[in-house]
Amino acid sequence: MRKQKGYTRLEDFAFNHNIPRVKDWRIENGKTNLTLRSLIKLLAIHKMTVEEFFYPIIRLSTQQDKNRLMSLFGLILLPFDMR
Repeated sequence: MRKQKGYTRLEDFAFNHNIPRVKDWRIENGKTNLTLRSLIKLLAIHKMTVEEFFYPIIRLSTQQDKNRLMSLFGLILLPFDMR
């Protein structure tokens, strides 16, 4: 997603979005678990919702699974509502 934004260097992206460079490198390289807080921050930077981010997974789910996921997203995002 960083490269799609036009950032070829991780350092520039991290600096411009006030993210610790080492933390961003660890996330990008799968060296750390992504917290919900970090996910929400990164998605906000990329102007994406959690639903959009997880769409490929949701798309392949049954309707019952979709309803559960959407309910879960609503409960998780309630305290983080950035609209």
